[in-house]
Amino acid sequence: IKLVAPSGKAADRMRESLLKSLSFFKDKNNDIYRKLHALESYTIHRLLSYNPQRNIFNYREDNRFPEKTIFILDEASMIDIDLFAKFMQALPQKDYKLYILGDPDQLPSVEAGAVLGEMLATGHYAAQLVESKRFDSNSAIGRLSIAIKASKDQNTASDDAWKKMDEKPFFTPFNKIDFSKIDAGSIHY
Repeated sequence: IKLVAPSGKAADRMRESLLKSLSFFKDKNNDIYRKLHALESYTIHRLLSYNPQRNIFNYREDNRFPEKTIFILDEASMIDIDLFAKFMQALPQKDYKLYILGDPDQLPSVEAGAVLGEMLATGHYAAQLVESKRFDSNSAIGRLSIAIKASKDQNTASDDAWKKMDEKPFFTPFNKIDFSKIDAGSIHY
């Protein structure tokens, strides 16, 4: 089992989340518990064994991962098309499982490609989480998320979506700032 993410922080978060879930196991001597507890998390570069001196990956099309491996790839919205292609080329030719997790409305990749969004657009083999366990839809961040998603297609924030925010939201949309009332002396660079 390989826990994989595009960044070190995301990889560490996967491991932390797994360990937190394992804390509910009653039988710590169970084989499944021990196997899961021992799992490491990797960045994609680390998993592919990137060699910066030679600018190549150790795992690639002519040196694939072993069969019967399970890959759990998190934060897929952050993966660019080139890195994703390198990852896919290193997968075993058969007999493996790949689970891709991510939120298409979160951080996009820095380089070219919206891999997760394109995959989800096909509609094949996708499951969507509809209830957040991190925050309630009535919380400030939940209302902000709804407002942003409501205005996504229009490329600007719709007034109706923003009106659903509190009277004093935790931020002011840039297009709603009255710059004439800002004291220039209070701005720090």
